[in-house]
Amino acid sequence: NIKILDMNNETYMISAGTVTISDYKKTSSMRRVAELRAKRNIINFINEGSKLSTEMFDLYEEGEKNGRSNYEAYFSEITSEKASGFVSGMQTLATFKHDKDFIYIIYKKIKQWLKYLK
Repeated sequence: NIKILDMNNETYMISAGTVTISDYKKTSSMRRVAELRAKRNIINFINEGSKLSTEMFDLYEEGEKNGRSNYEAYFSEITSEKASGFVSGMQTLATFKHDKDFIYIIYKKIKQWLKYLK
């Protein structure tokens, strides 16, 4: 979701990333993934060739307590980002929770940059 906003003789690019709150145990992880999704929107829009990758790992633990076997399964997600200067220069506009989602909004002044799109 990319929006271009003209305001007070300036042009801004705005992007939002959304995650489902219940998918994350840590607030810091939730915020980081939402930010990466907002950046990915910009990357897709301007096709700068940045790389965003995600790996999922299934982890298992076995143990014994009080003579009973214990087996626990959980997963871990590792996300990494390699971004261009334009994307990494985006600033946070707002973060907030809405219903079951967490929303992270970033922006950047782009008036000078727009001339390269034409």
